[in-house]
Amino acid sequence: MNSPATYPCIGRGASRSLVIRTDVTAGDPGTAPSFPLASRTQHAWESGIGEVATPSRRIRHLTRSHQRCGNSALGSQVDGWRNTVQQIDVTADPSGEENPFQNAFRAVVTELKTEKQGRANLNLASMRTWKVVNPSVQNALGQPVGYKFFPGDNATPLASKNAWWRKRAGFVNHHVWVTPFSEEERYAAGECPNQSAGGDGLVRWTEQDRNIANTDVVFWYTFGHTHIPRPEDYPVMPVAYIGFLLKPNGFFNLNPANDLPSSATPTNGHRCCHPK
Repeated sequence: MNSPATYPCIGRGASRSLVIRTDVTAGDPGTAPSFPLASRTQHAWESGIGEVATPSRRIRHLTRSHQRCGNSALGSQVDGWRNTVQQIDVTADPSGEENPFQNAFRAVVTELKTEKQGRANLNLASMRTWKVVNPSVQNALGQPVGYKFFPGDNATPLASKNAWWRKRAGFVNHHVWVTPFSEEERYAAGECPNQSAGGDGLVRWTEQDRNIANTDVVFWYTFGHTHIPRPEDYPVMPVAYIGFLLKPNGFFNLNPANDLPSSATPTNGHRCCHPK
């Protein structure tokens, strides 16, 4: 193990981020997708959602309760293009001789092999996450290198499956989908959702139940925000954030930020930005 002298920033939590962001205005709502790239090699994607009330919309006539849903496609190449997605659920061990204090738990790993098996929803009870690994490349512990996917704030669709918008946006039926890469499969709802009769996109593609193990995979994540209006949303709604986090999980042999140079000491001699 390397000594602290070799890695002077151990324990300091040093981190720097480069944030790539764009602002999109589409009708009433505005969104601002951003992609922070952190020096600790954990990366996030988040989108801010906001609204501005028109002059004719009085505070006594707040907007109706509604949901906003979207989907992100993540093409994975973890140390190569032959990747496998794992679903990880944390479960409590049964009581017994091997669990005398009745507080043991473990992470149960399920390797996803086909598209239908890859369809999944968030599960707070099992703290469900996903991990993209490269079975052909191992780290110092003999484990496949990988990156772990942590979902952020989310929602489930409240509209009936017979509602027209949900028929056309069938990707909302699951939070996670996994497909083999195909140049023709670009949009979660299909090429022309407004003219669609329903059942296009991920719903149709994954019915083929193709192999998704040890191949060029695409990880599709569905996110949603449920907006119950409040007086404080008028006339400008505070930003609501949704997104996800990607963390290296066995990709490195130790914290890659350990040798990140310390921030320069302020001229006032204090380590803190604020004077005493």
